[in-house]
Amino acid sequence: MKARKKNKLLLLICFVLLIIFFYCSFKWRSECGKNSLLAGVG
Repeated sequence: MKARKKNKLLLLICFVLLIIFFYCSFKWRSECGKNSLLAGVG
């Protein structure tokens, strides 16, 4: 039961990080589209 709860928490953290990553990359692309370096990274 403990291991299952830990796995669920880890999955939730990964999901949140993925959302943050996509949100940030989208924001960078729209705000710094002129900067080729940021556009390549984002």
